[in-house]
Amino acid sequence: MAPTTTPLPPRCGRRFTLTRYYTRITSPGYDMDKHYGHNQQCTWVIKVPANRILMFRFKGDFSIFTYPGSGKCIDWVEVRTMENTRGNNVDRVCGYKRPRGLWRSKKGLVITFKASSTVPWIPLRRGFQASIYAYRRS
Repeated sequence: MAPTTTPLPPRCGRRFTLTRYYTRITSPGYDMDKHYGHNQQCTWVIKVPANRILMFRFKGDFSIFTYPGSGKCIDWVEVRTMENTRGNNVDRVCGYKRPRGLWRSKKGLVITFKASSTVPWIPLRRGFQASIYAYRRS
């Protein structure tokens, strides 16, 4: 009898310097029209060269599980700029309406996705996609 193995969760998050104009990130499973899994945490650390500025915006479908009727974030995405080392410049988002904000940074961003829910309501956990641009500073 062959030994059985437990599949590893998909790798997510990474560290990089954005030297080209554009990239995008997604939660696990987003590009496959699936839901993200339980108990996942992904962190993207995105730096930018000194002559550029980062701009971050959510795009497309946005579905990060929120406890029904309460608005309480069970799963979340956190956007933190590197300008403030004390962590005061942090936004944590969740829900089913895509945030319309635009985040900017001259140093970099740290994006963290945390999925702790174990609920079976799969349609409520599509995830997110985001566009990140590196513009030349004037």
